[in-house]
Amino acid sequence: MRAVTDDARELAPPRLCVTSVAYGELSADEECTIGDSSCPCKRLLLVEWLVQRFAVTTHYVPETARRLLTPADLPPALERVAMRAQRCLQAWFAWTDGPRIWFVVAEMATVPGWRCEERAVRMFFYDDDGRFVSWGTWASLSESNWMLCER
Repeated sequence: MRAVTDDARELAPPRLCVTSVAYGELSADEECTIGDSSCPCKRLLLVEWLVQRFAVTTHYVPETARRLLTPADLPPALERVAMRAQRCLQAWFAWTDGPRIWFVVAEMATVPGWRCEERAVRMFFYDDDGRFVSWGTWASLSESNWMLCER
């Protein structure tokens, strides 16, 4: 995964297209970033499977971390990020081992290029305070092999 610097904390996640599939209109601070919203249920299930597998096979979170499943389990800043992700038909993931929280918003992605066309997931990483830190699109090449396709 890409190293995070203090400068990266000031970046915003890239906007692919600004729209809302779930709601008619959103205010400027609630804009959605959605790649392709076709078949949202299937896509969300595939995102769930890919991100869980990514977290386990890359050791993104420690084995002792437990998954947080409801926005109410999150600090207020991350709860807002999670609620925005849900409105935008993106999936959010959070794990904790006590004081630390790992938080990711994810969506399916299509990246033209070598071996990145299938099973690619774009992930946006946030710190404990709900600040965007980094993003990347990862392709699943095999059961435990991942390739960073774009960042």
